[in-house]
Amino acid sequence: MSGDVHPNPGPVSTRSNSASSVSSSSTVETIDLSSHFSFMHYNVQSIKHKLETLYAEFKDFDILSFSETWLNASTLNNDLIFDGFHDPERKDRPANSHGGVLLYVKEQFRYKRRHDLEIQSVECIWIELITKTKRILFGTFYRPPNTTAPEHSLIEDCIHLAVDTGIPDIIVTGDFNINMQNPDVSRKISSLCQRLSLTQCISDPTHFTENSSSLIDIILTSNHRLIHASGVGVPCLDQQVRFHCPIFGLINFKKSKIHTFKRHIWLFDKGNYQLLREKAANINWHQLKHTNINTYTKNITDTILSISKSCIPNKDVTIRPSDPPWFPPNLKKMIRQRRRYYKKAQHTNTEHDWLKFRTLRNKIITTIRQSKEKNIHQLATNLKTIQQNSKSWWACLKSFIKPASSSSSSIPPLQDGDDIAEDDQMKADILNDYFRDQTLLSEPENIAPELKGDISPLSTMPPIQVYPDEVMTVLKTLPLGKAAGPDGINNRILKELCNELSTPLADLFNKSLTSSEYPDTWKEAFVTPIFKTGDRSVPEIIVL
Repeated sequence: MSGDVHPNPGPVSTRSNSASSVSSSSTVETIDLSSHFSFMHYNVQSIKHKLETLYAEFKDFDILSFSETWLNASTLNNDLIFDGFHDPERKDRPANSHGGVLLYVKEQFRYKRRHDLEIQSVECIWIELITKTKRILFGTFYRPPNTTAPEHSLIEDCIHLAVDTGIPDIIVTGDFNINMQNPDVSRKISSLCQRLSLTQCISDPTHFTENSSSLIDIILTSNHRLIHASGVGVPCLDQQVRFHCPIFGLINFKKSKIHTFKRHIWLFDKGNYQLLREKAANINWHQLKHTNINTYTKNITDTILSISKSCIPNKDVTIRPSDPPWFPPNLKKMIRQRRRYYKKAQHTNTEHDWLKFRTLRNKIITTIRQSKEKNIHQLATNLKTIQQNSKSWWACLKSFIKPASSSSSSIPPLQDGDDIAEDDQMKADILNDYFRDQTLLSEPENIAPELKGDISPLSTMPPIQVYPDEVMTVLKTLPLGKAAGPDGINNRILKELCNELSTPLADLFNKSLTSSEYPDTWKEAFVTPIFKTGDRSVPEIIVL
């Protein structure tokens, strides 16, 4: 929530042996969503027209759970997609368009839906998070205010099923509509916690009306040491008089950080190609020859890059996980200001301060909505621009119309036998080993088929000679707009220097053919795995 949370001093146990998992000195600045696995829950009272606000506010959390979504079959999953998250898990109320729960999990985490723990008439979703070090059951619930005793027993049975799995780490969150600050009614949760050894982690009010407050949105855990921090956030939806606050929790295990990486970019539109061709023509390419094919190739490559960098503007940039293009640039600053207004209004409880808070809250909602609409309008305008080529037209279209199966290029954790690969290097090694193995003969007794016809054992292939004019023809037809390979030489450079490089490259190719050696650098490539269908954690369902 962009730091817009109030940390709890620690979970308040509903059992006699009270436990605390975070010290009272914790502050909002100490909560690091980038290193700890995080989750949140929010009663949204209709989600369909609040998706942009919810995504902007909570996209940094790893699990997003929402109750009272008020969805039905007329709303497709594709209309609920969040960038960077798996397709949403949902359970709508079948009888009417109220109630319902919805859950999102970040793409970088592996999980599976546990339908076997979900009782049909209970509004809940269970998932099993699968990490390298542990498995966690995570359940999201909505218990309506008018729940009968038999219906409440079914909710308890649902949680019992999770406990009976034997998985030691269980987290339950949601809106239970039971005020934990009222001893007379909180016994329903307290007795459940005592029987199942659960700890309730939220201690501050989460629901407010005209003249009262209550704690009805809760977090239960079977292992109080699992929760690193928990608390209640600032309400961010336009709920006028009666409103819920989001609740959050951080789990005590480190997650793999999304690393930044360096990329070398060229400003080809500002290049001096006449000067580039002059420099290439003045180079003594014959002096770059070497008996070692790898050294020869390196000399040619380094020379091309050296003269190109002197004639074409270029620089190294750091690529970081970025906000969506419609994300308002001043939004995080406004959220911090809203938090200050909320704290002051809570402290003074004056109509003036509450009005200031509500005004800024509504301004943030409007800003997010207008920014998203402006971005969509700009994309629509770009699509109508006839000057765009087909590639940029399709890129523009795909930027806001994306199939659910291709919403992201990130690779989730991969199953490697009994192990789970979460690190990027481990994922790359698993995929490399799998696709390498596809080229091996599976049976040792397999032999090559017998060749038919008159085949002379003395038949030889005549020498292959590459000529400069052949190289020039190929260089002239290279497609532009393609990314460079590992050697860093872009097609634009090769095409601009097709005449000057035709002879040096022909000599290099002929050296490789006559020596029967292939340069090591030419064996390297950037390979992109593409998900097909099925379980994304299985290497077999990814193609190159």
